[in-house]
Amino acid sequence: EPEAPIELELQAVLDAPRAAGAAALPTLVFSHGNCGWEGQSAYLLADLARAGFLVVSPGHTGNTVLDPGCDAWLGTSFAERLDDVRAVLDALAAWSAEPGGAFEGLVDPERIGLVGFSAGGLTTIPIAWEDARVKVEVALATPVTAPGFLPLPVPALLVAGELDTTAPPAVAELIIYAGLAPPRFMATVASAAHSN
Repeated sequence: EPEAPIELELQAVLDAPRAAGAAALPTLVFSHGNCGWEGQSAYLLADLARAGFLVVSPGHTGNTVLDPGCDAWLGTSFAERLDDVRAVLDALAAWSAEPGGAFEGLVDPERIGLVGFSAGGLTTIPIAWEDARVKVEVALATPVTAPGFLPLPVPALLVAGELDTTAPPAVAELIIYAGLAPPRFMATVASAAHSN
């Protein structure tokens, strides 16, 4: 039986008015990990928003902590995760192009990136490989990826935790980083495990 949702208190303003003359924003779409949820990395996402990014974090229905059997994500829910990210990219483009809409002109189509944590990296890497709208990929604690999606046609950052046993840095470096085309970057965070 699923547990109750985790509640976080963040400083935010619902439906905040857009600053007069605000320029289009660089946009990041975040994909959560296996059995995660759209708010699992709320502090990271809030920091990115404070830094000036428009951040979108969809929940992957069927693969969240509240979904029974969420750990069976290698089946149909993996394909659905890819569809979730594609749908968000499509919606952002449509909303940004809608005259008079709340998102009109808000998304800079030349500055769209993907950020994936763990299984989220497995989700975002194929999208970065196939979708020309994506200009940068960030894979956090990503265990592996299919070689068919490498090299990526965009700059990429791979972040691994020194103590991560789910996505060990040596494996991430050997399998993912080695297959990335320049410009590529890898950071290993000292004393960090998979989820911290």
